[in-house]
Amino acid sequence: MAEIAALLSAWDHPFGSRLLSATRAPHPDLLRLDLIVNEIYVAQSAEAVRRSPRGHDTRRELKEFVSDTADIENATTALQLAGQRISIAPETLFLPGGRHLSLETFLEVVKSPGATTGRVLLERAFRATPLARAFTGPAGSVEDGIQAARLRHAVRNALRFPLGAAPVIAFVLRLRAEVRDLCLIIWRITAGAPPPTAREILSVT
Repeated sequence: MAEIAALLSAWDHPFGSRLLSATRAPHPDLLRLDLIVNEIYVAQSAEAVRRSPRGHDTRRELKEFVSDTADIENATTALQLAGQRISIAPETLFLPGGRHLSLETFLEVVKSPGATTGRVLLERAFRATPLARAFTGPAGSVEDGIQAARLRHAVRNALRFPLGAAPVIAFVLRLRAEVRDLCLIIWRITAGAPPPTAREILSVT
C-alpha cells in the first residue's frame, strides 16, 4: 500500500502526498485512507465543476453529481459505524459538499443502536430524492440499491437533457454497474454458486 502511495506521489497525483503520509504506519487505517481519497475527490471535483461550461445545464448536472457522491459516501460511512465503538471523533469522517445529509443526521446515524435504525434515519434524510428506497431493504443491499437508483435517475436525466453532462454521467454510472456485475458473475462462478438472476444485475436497470 505504501508503495502505491509512493508511486502516486512520484507521479504528482492528487492522492499521492496525503496517502503517502497516511500509509507510513505499520497498520494503516483503511477507513481513514478511504476518507482521504473521498475528501480529495470531492474537493477537486467541486473545483472542476466551478470551471465547467455553463450552457445546457452542464454545471448544474455536474454539481449535483458531486454533491450526491458526497452524500452517498457519508451515508455508507455512517451505516458502517452505526452501533460500533470508534476511537476517533465521528465528525472528522464527514465529507462536506453534500446537499441532503447534514452533519447532524450523520452523527445521529453513527450514534444509533445499529444499521436498522440507521437506515430509517437515512431514508428520512433522502426521502425527497431517488435514493430514499435504497435504505428500506436489508443492510447488505444498501450499496446495490444506491447504485441502481442512481443509475435509473441518471438514465432519465440523459433522456430529458441530452445536450449537457447528463448522458456522460449516465454512461459513467452504467460502466460502474457493469464492473460490479462482472465481479458478481466471476465470484459466483468461482464459488460454484448459481449465476445471478436478472434482478441481481444492475447494469440493465
